[in-house]
Amino acid sequence: MPAEGKSSLSVALEPLQLQWLREQAKAHSLPDEGKAVRCCVNFAAQAEGSGPPGSLALSSGATSGCEELVVAVAAGQEAWLRTGPGDVPSAVRAVVAECMRRSPAEVFGVVRCKTNTTEAGGPARPADAQPLCAAGASAHAALAEDEQAHATGCACSK
Repeated sequence: MPAEGKSSLSVALEPLQLQWLREQAKAHSLPDEGKAVRCCVNFAAQAEGSGPPGSLALSSGATSGCEELVVAVAAGQEAWLRTGPGDVPSAVRAVVAECMRRSPAEVFGVVRCKTNTTEAGGPARPADAQPLCAAGASAHAALAEDEQAHATGCACSK
């Protein structure tokens, strides 16, 4: 059952997409692959500033290896996904595919609140963005601490 204010989407994902989402959820201490999908949606809507990056049908013959994932999304996230040229599941697959082409730090290394994902995408200007919610502010602080620790203690920063 989705959390209050969220709806459930059922999306068939190809094995490589699902594996990548699970890896990113683990690497970024996210509770599950559904949260990784929501992070991807927020990244695509807010960082890219346009509609979904198209639609992505399942590869021919891939339907037998696909797995159905139920993802709870906020109203603004669902509205944004519906602005794409295909159906919502194909928009989710296209968003995940686009995020897989990006650096995980670019997608998951910035805290983006769902309140800034609307049918129109993200805020037109950073000054128009809603402030982070309490959970987002806490995650942002933890991310900043991790980056500071990496910068001062990691051999690659020297």
